Amino acid sequence: LALRLRVVQEGSCLPLPNVAVDVWQCDALGVYSGFAGQLQGLDTRGQTFLRGTQVTDAAGEVVFQTIFPGWYPGRTTHIHFKVRPTANTAATSQLYFPETLNDLVYTQNAPYTARGKKDTSNARDGANQREVPPLPTVEVAGDGFIARFVVAIAR
Repeated sequence: LALRLRVVQEGSCLPLPNVAVDVWQCDALGVYSGFAGQLQGLDTRGQTFLRGTQVTDAAGEVVFQTIFPGWYPGRTTHIHFKVRPTANTAATSQLYFPETLNDLVYTQNAPYTARGKKDTSNARDGANQREVPPLPTVEVAGDGFIARFVVAIAR
């Protein structure tokens, strides 16, 4: 998965260069780096897989080369992100994926098939407070996907 985030100024949609963007997500089996007490008591403290920070370019963009996220009980497929336009401000959120894509990945691609379909839909995810969750546009690219998402920041 190539995750392309574009950070823009709310209202004008002008790109915001030199903005730090953090992303973090679970692996294909639903495990995060850096936490104890996960699925089957797994402890990944001290590990940093599937976490990263980049700074936006002149077009306000960053591209993270990652994997399609897995799922864990009670949550839908998601990637967390934080945009830090200044040293003292941050906006934290997460993006979801279209249900048809989730179904495709989890039923046709190893190692995702070992766990099968997720147990929580986008609409039933407790962290989603919107009628329509934040979804990137996704296209097939070779043997993977490109997900594009625009983040508008008020300054």
